Amino acid sequence: MRRYPWLTALAASACLVGCGSGIDVPPATTAVTQQQIHLYAIAGTPVGTPSAYDMVQLGEVQIFRSNSWDYVFDLGPDSSYGLGTTGDTIAVILPRGYFGFAEDGGVIWTLSSFDSVLVAPIIGYEQKKATRVRAGDTFLVSSRAQACNFGVSRPLYAKGLIQSIDLVTRSAVILMEVDTNCGFIGLGIGIPTH
Repeated sequence: MRRYPWLTALAASACLVGCGSGIDVPPATTAVTQQQIHLYAIAGTPVGTPSAYDMVQLGEVQIFRSNSWDYVFDLGPDSSYGLGTTGDTIAVILPRGYFGFAEDGGVIWTLSSFDSVLVAPIIGYEQKKATRVRAGDTFLVSSRAQACNFGVSRPLYAKGLIQSIDLVTRSAVILMEVDTNCGFIGLGIGIPTH
């Protein structure tokens, strides 16, 4: 059974946006970025293939070359991620905290369709455990904390759509939309207003 922490997180985000955060952020200047990425599982893939995604630089990353990334794609037995005992091969999105990094980003799986998610929740992200995904699934991501130009640290927010998973090449094609405006949570097309 899947839990739906995103419902609580979405309600809390709406309150925080509506009630005000106490910080007056400058207007956003950059449109939400949409891009298609191709990630490979950590193990069983050629050296040099990217397994992680960097929401700040908007690119795929080879995790052995840098720790500047926000989530990792992997394939493996469900039991190895604590997500079952059948031995089935599953696809997962792994947050930074899963690998022992600071738990300042995370992942949420959602029932909502990719196009219907227009605002990212501020809380409720899984920071240490794997999140199972299938082709057609939408997930939300909170990045590692960024120093905003108005004197506070905030994450960036994004949504991803698993367009396909290939068990032969051990890879996934993912459509990402990232709000690169620090302090904003808008995930619709265009320049966010919140």
